[in-house]
Amino acid sequence: MKKLLIILAFVIFAIPVSAQIKVTGTVTDNNGAPVPGVSVFVEGTMNATSTDLDGYYAIQAKDSDNLLFSCIGYENVIRAVGKGGVINVVMTESLESLEGVVVTGYQTISKE
Repeated sequence: MKKLLIILAFVIFAIPVSAQIKVTGTVTDNNGAPVPGVSVFVEGTMNATSTDLDGYYAIQAKDSDNLLFSCIGYENVIRAVGKGGVINVVMTESLESLEGVVVTGYQTISKE
């Protein structure tokens, strides 16, 4: 019985554990100014966050994951997490523009 428990303990601890690490960093534009509201996704999962007013973000990810940085008006950026816990990103402006904007107005009239 004792040998069985020892073997079982080795099997349990021999299973590779894919622990998540906390990844942090800042997102800036080409001029070095922080970019607030950038969506940061862990590809293939529902895990996401966004940058604060200073461009700072923090998210949990595995070292084998990729992070996708996305924001309107900027090109998407993909970075591998790897072993590092800090990933700073510089976003470049997108050259694409919106085709058109539709503005709809409503008016309320009160009868007296």
